[in-house]
Amino acid sequence: MSPRPFFFPDNTVLINMALLGYVDHLRTFVQGRGRWCATIEWEWRRSRNELRLDSADPAIRATCGEVIYPQDGEHVDIEALLTSMREPGESSDKHRGEAETLVIISRRADLFGAVFMTDDGGARERARHEAAVSTCLGTVDLRAYFEVMGRIDRNQAYEALTTLKEHDRYVRPSDPTGYDQIVDRLWRKKEQRGTRRHG
Repeated sequence: MSPRPFFFPDNTVLINMALLGYVDHLRTFVQGRGRWCATIEWEWRRSRNELRLDSADPAIRATCGEVIYPQDGEHVDIEALLTSMREPGESSDKHRGEAETLVIISRRADLFGAVFMTDDGGARERARHEAAVSTCLGTVDLRAYFEVMGRIDRNQAYEALTTLKEHDRYVRPSDPTGYDQIVDRLWRKKEQRGTRRHG
């Protein structure tokens, strides 16, 4: 496993970061370890055009790094996972980016321990059972990290929640109290690490 994980976003997170103007914060957070699979890159291009997010495209691409394409037997695993994730009546492309990401992470040793960034509840549940994924982070988790990093303050974090709602983007937790609990845990962890270093 790499000493530092790779960070794989799905399209929900990319859209939210672009709408909030937080792509540069995300780029700082992943520290050159961002990656994305081919389907997520395609989904982003489609969303970029539909939502008029062209101005965010260069920063998104700089954040996500190289596009990773599925190979050989990975295609079979992607289709199998996609079938199990798809609900009756959903389109054939629904969840494809998430399934492709999870299979690529799980089948490549150099990606073991990757962080999956998604707001898709079903994809997060799948990822929790995938040993190769170290953790999942959603838009709210990322906002909390940005605050602890000093990139935003608490008021800006609350304003971001309002902005997402105005764009019909729904994240969990969707209330300030839920956000406070997440960011306060991160602050405590940071303080504990500082205490251990100076102890």
